[in-house]
Amino acid sequence: MTHPQQLPAPASRHALSLLRFPDPRTDWVVVTVATLSQPVGLDLLTQRLSALHQAVPVVGARLRDEVWISGAPPVIEMVDGGPLGSPGFDRPFELTSEAPLRVLLGSDQRRLVVIGHHAAFDGLALVAIIAA
Repeated sequence: MTHPQQLPAPASRHALSLLRFPDPRTDWVVVTVATLSQPVGLDLLTQRLSALHQAVPVVGARLRDEVWISGAPPVIEMVDGGPLGSPGFDRPFELTSEAPLRVLLGSDQRRLVVIGHHAAFDGLALVAIIAA
């Protein structure tokens, strides 16, 4: 059996229930927003995301034939003003070509938004990602 943090790994039963959901209008996006006590620079945030990706490869995975395969971590998106109002904030995921995680950082470098596809992450996982 493949360890859950090793890729490739088949999508879980839970993930498959979401990925095979019959209503294609459902995007299965989980959003977590944090206001940081201190600004975080893009370089430091990128380093932390890279370290997280090393520990939790699904951060950068892609989905092929219902199997998570290795991929690059997402690029952190810097947005003017607050990330919640940014264009494309709630766009659907294309899991075959992009990671199941998005990270947006506001121009003040204190407002952080982590968006995950629910087939890969739940809300508690996103809280842990913000902590990391």
